[in-house]
Amino acid sequence: RSSDLLLIQVTAALRNLADVTSRKDQFISSEVVESLCPLMESFKHDVDLMINVSRILSKLTQQSACKAALSRIPSAFKLMLNLLSLYVTNPDLVVRLCFVLGNLTFRDDTIRATIFFDCQGMDSLVNVFSTYAPKEKDSSADQAKSEAVLVKLVRVIANLSVHPDIGPAIASSEQCVQLLMGVLAHKDPSSAEELVLNTIATINNLSYYNIDKSVIIKNQISFTELLARSEER
Repeated sequence: RSSDLLLIQVTAALRNLADVTSRKDQFISSEVVESLCPLMESFKHDVDLMINVSRILSKLTQQSACKAALSRIPSAFKLMLNLLSLYVTNPDLVVRLCFVLGNLTFRDDTIRATIFFDCQGMDSLVNVFSTYAPKEKDSSADQAKSEAVLVKLVRVIANLSVHPDIGPAIASSEQCVQLLMGVLAHKDPSSAEELVLNTIATINNLSYYNIDKSVIIKNQISFTELLARSEER
């Protein structure tokens, strides 16, 4: 446990340094990114340590050099997705991991394909979506945490959906499309603007794929009604 505490302190210091723009290049040259991946495997049950690791990555993955470094580690993306599944009911960690995945899938078809096809990442993402989908009985505090997760999660799905081989698969997913519809049905743009806009953008991306199995096309009328209702709110 003493080694765990030391790692928590060290990663907390690195997390603070990651906020310093002038230091970010040193994280790459010192191979800090590469050193974080084994922690996600060996210490995955230490939630405090995993939160620190996710905070560091949330800062660094905004840089292309960090994304490239992670792409060279075969297990990196799978480790993140495993953490999503392990801590699916911990919104503080999940929201950070989703932010990291959103950064990684932004304008990078290679990473999108690796996460979706090689890592079967959509299973983990839909699991998170189901867990945090809007529910009438949620308290206001729970709704705020769930909404924060969904904003980041839907961004990941939107990023994946522009890949020409991934978009049709997502558009054909009954569960994913129904979850997107649920956001429009339960969320008011005046109080959840970013989430609603991200959801509409994702649906717009998916509607591009005119395929027989598209759940988007099958539910076109329902989507039109939900969008009209959103505009009226």
